[in-house]
Amino acid sequence: MKRGSGAVWFSFLTDCTSLGEAVESIANKTDSSPPRSRRNADQTSRQAERRSVMKTLAMIPLALGIVLAAVPAARADDTSCTEPLSGAINGNVVVPEGATCSLHDATVTGNVLVGKGARLLMIAGPVTIAGDLLGIQCDAVEIHPEPSSTVSIGGSVGLLFCTGQTGLIGYKIDPPVNGLIIHGNFLCQFNSAPCDAWRGSIGGNANVSQNSGGESVVLGNEIDGNLVCLGNTAVIDGGIPNRVAGRKLGQCADL
Repeated sequence: MKRGSGAVWFSFLTDCTSLGEAVESIANKTDSSPPRSRRNADQTSRQAERRSVMKTLAMIPLALGIVLAAVPAARADDTSCTEPLSGAINGNVVVPEGATCSLHDATVTGNVLVGKGARLLMIAGPVTIAGDLLGIQCDAVEIHPEPSSTVSIGGSVGLLFCTGQTGLIGYKIDPPVNGLIIHGNFLCQFNSAPCDAWRGSIGGNANVSQNSGGESVVLGNEIDGNLVCLGNTAVIDGGIPNRVAGRKLGQCADL
């Protein structure tokens, strides 16, 4: 997977601020009683907002279909990971369908792609990924660095349509190292199990939406962009709020 292609679909899928603002705007409408002409104008405006939201929601499956169709097959020069893998890895890492890969003490110069029913573990030793991390229809992706190590991802992370509990857990270490650093966006969406996002440093936006199967946990993250949570079974922060430079929207408005 080329780095450039990742930037395109992450830019499209994670820029949800306009949708969140529209939803919030509709939810915050009051029932005051202005003159009839003003009420009619307000009603027309609300209907237009609802149509805009529904149009955006209708576009999401199409966009995701485009993303799924655009995911390339493994190339001959990609590194296939079906067991523990460490060291310097030039290019992309692909976890094949149904396989389990463990990255530890590893540096990947390209992207990491987790295939259908596959599992990726990053739970021991430092890992650096220069590009993006993408799991589509995977079993799970577990990013859980040891307290003394760091996982750093230079691009964005996308976890879509996965079946096992998935997400990221990064422990903040003082001074002043974050156990998990994502320089781009974090998208965890349409998974049939909860999504966890704990104590990560996220340089862009975070979107945890449409995850079922139980409570998703979004706690203690430092997010430079917006935090958006829509349509999950439930979302909690375990009493550890997130620090968000942008806006908190949807189910994460008070987290």
